Amino acid sequence: WGLIALSCLALMLRQNPRLSILLFACMIVILLAGASMAGYHVGVEWLWWKGPTTCSGFDARNMDLATLKAAIMATPVVRCDEIVWDFLGLSMAGWNFILSCGLALFLGIFLRFHVKS
Repeated sequence: WGLIALSCLALMLRQNPRLSILLFACMIVILLAGASMAGYHVGVEWLWWKGPTTCSGFDARNMDLATLKAAIMATPVVRCDEIVWDFLGLSMAGWNFILSCGLALFLGIFLRFHVKS
């Protein structure tokens, strides 16, 4: 949602090229941060490195101790290194990595060729 908001803002502010360039640069940074998180998750799924020991959780702020214990005991274990869903051999994290890198590359090329120096 943040990327959509930044891109709309950048397009609305086309008359101010410096601000528009800054917004597009921020979008590239956000996409690359998302790609790095997705890449880390893909590495855990493909067992290239060890991931965190816990991957799921719940909101325990308003629970008493007995309810919290019952919720913990009833929560199924979700493994980070098992792919739950895939499409064409890639998990959602893999697709996220590819799309984030591709969009960052596209924005970089856009900035390179469409911004007047």
